[in-house]
Amino acid sequence: QQPPPSSVCEMQSDGSCKSLLNIRCSDWRDQADSWDKGKQEEYMSLCMAQDCVQSLEHSNDEPGCRFLDDHGFCYAYNSAQLWCKDHAGNKYCHDGGSDWAQPPLGSATQQQTGWTPLASVPYRGSFSSQGSM
Repeated sequence: QQPPPSSVCEMQSDGSCKSLLNIRCSDWRDQADSWDKGKQEEYMSLCMAQDCVQSLEHSNDEPGCRFLDDHGFCYAYNSAQLWCKDHAGNKYCHDGGSDWAQPPLGSATQQQTGWTPLASVPYRGSFSSQGSM
């Protein structure tokens, strides 16, 4: 399978792919294990707000959010979204569905697409036994 470009992720020395995300989603992915429940909830809310704004974009320069990383977060870069469109089925490109974006990325006909925020996200770190937010 073709490796992803640097706009999708940075390949790590252990072979994992560190996704390039909106900043609050990146913060949550990288730091939530050390945060209390309130901060985890705050940053997940900020992350979903950034992904929501991205989902409303619809141009060649800002195509929106159709393709997600392993955590369910939008790839931040337009080039990553479009690369995933052209490489459907790549293990790094999780497709929310064609109704998650307007053309050129998807088939939605209205600005409000089928994108939905993550639901029931498990707490991390020392709060991992306390269910989901």
